[in-house]
Parts: sequence; structure tokens; C-alpha cells
Amino acid sequence: MARRARGLAFGKGDLSDALKVLDGVRDEARVPEHDEVRSEVARHFDARRESVEYLLAEARYLDAQRALDDLADAVRGQETLAAALDPLEERLESDAGKRCLKDDAKLTRLLAPFTERDLDELDLDFIRDLRAFAEQHRDSPVGERARRLDPLLKRIVRILRKIPAKEFEERVRDD
Repeated sequence: MARRARGLAFGKGDLSDALKVLDGVRDEARVPEHDEVRSEVARHFDARRESVEYLLAEARYLDAQRALDDLADAVRGQETLAAALDPLEERLESDAGKRCLKDDAKLTRLLAPFTERDLDELDLDFIRDLRAFAEQHRDSPVGERARRLDPLLKRIVRILRKIPAKEFEERVRDD
């Protein structure tokens, strides 16, 4: 049973069913391995919950929402584990969370040309757009993320396109 629970938890990522299998074992049939698997499942849950918290701290709200939805599916029916996710869900469902989700969707669309095109064909307007987005969303965590991305993306594009720094700044400067 412990092997089956471990397979459910780590193979399919279904923490809820893994815990149900462990709960279904009678006390007299329980072996120390059951408790080990239960603690492994708890550590796995904590690690996945912490990864959602990290994504939120990094202003990656869309990724955090997907990860939280996956984790909530994995612990369906387990009230204590699901209750541990409530603060994260409330954070995403708050007005500020909804606003950040919209901002993150805009930023993702803005960065799509960078992630989906050959850099030789990339129009440098996306750097201007990124800077404008960061300025427009100055008070948002997503705007802060855009500000952190600006120098990194600028440097990558400049180096790969072999454009001198001064010329690059002249090309992307808002006139």
C-alpha cells in the first residue's frame, strides 16, 4: 500500500488519493513505511505550496495561478491540505490579485515576440514597449518585474544582434 501511495503521489502528482490509500490501511496492518510515505507526501505538498508562494513573490501571477490550480486538484478531498491553500487563493482572488493577473497577462503578451521569434527578426520596439509598461505599472509588482527584465532583455538582444550599447540606446529611445 505504501508503494501504491508513493506512486500516486509522485507518479501522478495526486496527493489526495495517495493519502486516502494510506488512510485506508488498518492500524494493525500499518508499517513504518506508511508513516514515511505520509511525511514524504506532506513535504511534497509543502514544496509545491512554497513554489506557488515564490511565483507570487516574483510577480509571476499567471504561473502561480496555474500551479495553485494544479495543487488544488492534487489535494481535492483533503480538507486540511486544501485549507492551507486558502491564503494563496484569497491573495489571487483579491482586487489587487486580479489586477496583477491582468497586468501579468499584458506583460506575457508583450514579451511574446521575444520568446517566440528569431532575435534577428525581432523589432526593437518591444524594448520601448517594455519600458512603457514598466512606467505605466510603476506601483504594481508586475511593473517591478518588467523593470527587472528590461536590462536583462536589452543586454541579450544587444549582444546577440551585435549592436553597440550607444547605438542600441539611440534606437530604442523614446522620441
